[in-house]
Amino acid sequence: MALIQGRAEMHTSYQNAILNSQTPDGVDYMAMRRSLGESCFTHRRIHAPSSERGLKSIERLWIKHISSFHLDPREELDRVQPEIYITFLIWMVHTSRKKELARSTVETRWKNFRIYRYNVTGKKMDEVVGATVIKWINESGPLITSGAIHLRTRPKPTFCNQDLGALLEHLWRHDPETFAHERYRIQMAFLTQLTSYTSGRPGSMMPTVDYIDSITYQDFLLLKIPFRNKTRLVLLFTNNFYKGRRYKNKPVTFIMYQLDEIATLPFCPVLNFLALAFADDAFLDFSTPEDLFSLEISEFRNGQVYHFKDSVLEQPILRRASRDGASLTERPWSDDDYRAILSKCGMKAGFKEDLLPYALRRGCANAVIGKSTSVQLMQIMGHTDPKTMRHYLSSKVQVDTQSGYLGLDRNDELFLQVGSMSLDRDTRAPWKLDSAQIQALEQQRDIVDLKEKRESILKKIIRTNGSLCKAKESASPLLQEYSSCDKNLTTLRGQKRDQLLQEVRTRFFKNINSYDIRQQLGTAPIPDFSVVQPGPIQLGPERAAVAASLYSDGKPSYEEVIKTLIQLAKCPGSLNTCSFCGWESYSSLNDHLQEHLDEELNQVDRSLSCIFCLTDRNLPIGNRLKCKFSKRANLKRHINQYHASELMTTRHCPMPQCHSLDPENPVPLKTHLAKIHSCFV
Repeated sequence: MALIQGRAEMHTSYQNAILNSQTPDGVDYMAMRRSLGESCFTHRRIHAPSSERGLKSIERLWIKHISSFHLDPREELDRVQPEIYITFLIWMVHTSRKKELARSTVETRWKNFRIYRYNVTGKKMDEVVGATVIKWINESGPLITSGAIHLRTRPKPTFCNQDLGALLEHLWRHDPETFAHERYRIQMAFLTQLTSYTSGRPGSMMPTVDYIDSITYQDFLLLKIPFRNKTRLVLLFTNNFYKGRRYKNKPVTFIMYQLDEIATLPFCPVLNFLALAFADDAFLDFSTPEDLFSLEISEFRNGQVYHFKDSVLEQPILRRASRDGASLTERPWSDDDYRAILSKCGMKAGFKEDLLPYALRRGCANAVIGKSTSVQLMQIMGHTDPKTMRHYLSSKVQVDTQSGYLGLDRNDELFLQVGSMSLDRDTRAPWKLDSAQIQALEQQRDIVDLKEKRESILKKIIRTNGSLCKAKESASPLLQEYSSCDKNLTTLRGQKRDQLLQEVRTRFFKNINSYDIRQQLGTAPIPDFSVVQPGPIQLGPERAAVAASLYSDGKPSYEEVIKTLIQLAKCPGSLNTCSFCGWESYSSLNDHLQEHLDEELNQVDRSLSCIFCLTDRNLPIGNRLKCKFSKRANLKRHINQYHASELMTTRHCPMPQCHSLDPENPVPLKTHLAKIHSCFV
C-alpha cells in the first residue's frame, strides 16, 4: 500500500513539474506543444523556393489591387465570385512591366493565385468559378486584340543523342573560347552527360540562389565488374537532392558505364569522371590510370569497389578556378555558371534555339518514354504525379503513324533526326556582333545621350577635383552620379547588343536555306545578306591531344585517352587584362579592344590622339589605342615626324564619320582636322 502511495505522489509531482515547465530533463514541453500547435499543424503546402517567390509576388499584387478599392484583401479571398478574380487578372495584365504577356503566363499566375488563396483560407477554389476563369483566359479576345496578351508559344526543344554528339565535338575540336581553367571544359562535358543521362535538374547538382549544396565524391561510387568476357568500369551516381526539399527520403541511384568503342568515346561519362578524380588525386589505393587498369577482380568476388580518400569525400567535383586561373578553389560551380557556359557554347555550335539545361532533361524524358513503366518514369524524372510527363513530350510526334497505317517497318532513326535540335543547326550562324554592327549601335540616340552625359560629368569632375582618382579620395558627390551614369550606359549597351544579336541570328536562320539554294542554282543572291565562313581554330597542345584521341581514325586505348584528359584538367587558362579600363576576362582580348576602338572612332573630338594611327588597320588594335598624347605639342611633333606626307597629300579624312572632304568646297586636310576634330597640327 505504501509503495502504491509513493508512486502516486511521484506521478503527481511530475505532473506539477510539467505544468510548471520544470521537467527533470530541463525541456519545456508545454512551450514546445504550444509552438507546434501554432506552426506545424497547418493546411499550407510546402513549395520549392522559386514557387514561393511566385506566390509572394501574387500576394503583393493582390493586396495592392484590392487595397486600391479600400477593401480588405483577406475578406475578398472568401468571396466566390468569378468577376473579382477576372478583374484582378485584367488589372495584372495592364499593369505588367512587359508590353505584352503570353497567355500561358496568365494561366500560370492564375494557378499561383489559387495556391495562394488555399494557403490563406484553407479552402479550394470552387470548380464552377475556376472553370469560368479558365474559359475567360482561353477566350480573352479583347486583350489579345489590343496586344496585351499574345498567343505565341516559347519553343521547348528536346536535346537528343545527335545533338549531344554535335555539342561535344564542338567543345573539344572547334570551340574558340578560352576558359578560366581547362578543367572547365571537362566539367562542362561531364555535367552535360550527367544531365542528359539522369534527367537531372542543374539546381539539384549545383548551388543555386536558394541552396549551397553541390555534388561531391561521396555521391559517386566507382567499381569494376566482369561483363561479356572482359571487365568494365561502372559509375554509380546517387542524387540526394531534388526540387523543393533538398534531401530525398529515398535517393535514386543511376548507373553509368564505360564506353570503349571509338565512336562512343566522346559520350563516355566515366572517362571524364576519371580525369577529374585523378587530377584531384581522389582515389585511396592508387594514383595513376596504369594502376587502375592493371588491377584484376578477385576470384572470390563478383566486382571490385574503388574507394575515395576521406579528405575528398565532401569536396565538390565541379569547382571554380582562382581569379588568375592558376589554381582551383574549393568553391563549387553554380547553376548560373553552367547555364551561361551551356547557352554560349550552344550558340557557337550553331544551334538555332537557346540551349538550356531543361532541353537536356526533356531529351532524356523522350528517350526513355515508351521503354519504361509509369512508375519507372516517375523515379527517373523525380515526379510525384505521372501526368506531369505530358509537359516533357516533344511537340513533334515521335511515333511513325505513316508506317503503322501502311503496315511498313518503322523509321525510328528518321524521326529521331527530324525531331533533334541539330536539324536547324548551322555552324556559320553568327554568335557575336561584328565591329560594323557595334559601331552602328553606338550611334543610336539613347546611347549617344548617355555618353554625352557621362562626358559632361567627367569634365565637371576634372575641373573640380583634377581626376577620377582624386575624386574617389575626396568622396566627391559627382563621382556617384558618374558611376550611376556609367552603369546605366553599360546596361543599355548590353541590352541592345543582346537584342541586336537575336535579330541578326533570327534573320540568318530565316534566310540561310534560300541562300544555299540560290548558291547552288546560280540565281540572284538575297539582298543585304552574307555568310561568314568559320575559320580554323588553333588549339593548345593539351586540348589538341584530347581532340585527336577522341576523334581519331585509329583506336587509342582507354588508358591513353584518360591520360590526355588528366593533362588537360591540370592546364590553367590565361587571364587577359585590358590596360585601358582594367577589364579582366578569359575571353578574347582583341574582341574587347575592338569595343574600345569602336568607341574611340565614334568620338569627333580628336584633340589629343593621332587620327592616322587610330585608323591604320595595319597596326595592332592595342597600338592604335595607345597613340594618345597629354599635350598638343607632343601630338603635333608625332604627326610631323611620322605622318607629314599623309597630311600634305591626302584628300580624305580617315575618320569613318567623315569619309571624305567636300569635293565642291575643297579644304586642306589640316584645316579640316582643326575645325571638325579640334586637332591643331
